[in-house]
Amino acid sequence: MKSRFISKSAVIKAYILGIWLTIIIIALIITKTVSYDNVKYFFWALPILIPSLFYSFLKGKPSELSIQKSKKELFLLSISFICLIATFFLAMMSMKV
Repeated sequence: MKSRFISKSAVIKAYILGIWLTIIIIALIITKTVSYDNVKYFFWALPILIPSLFYSFLKGKPSELSIQKSKKELFLLSISFICLIATFFLAMMSMKV
């Protein structure tokens, strides 16, 4: 029987893409290149996207990649997440109260 879910490797890549897209959009908002009103729907979709990707990861078919490549993907995911957290803090610090 074929799995309905995508591979775990594809889910990790989707997380990385989503994180970097979020970083770019936050940077564009802070630099006033785009208005929040123009991209607010992206931020509304994040609470739905994150749990659905996590569920897909848990139920996903095992990756065909070697352990070395899997570790590389998880390392890239970790670095991306750290950059996202740093972007959040920098954005909060640059906001004027």
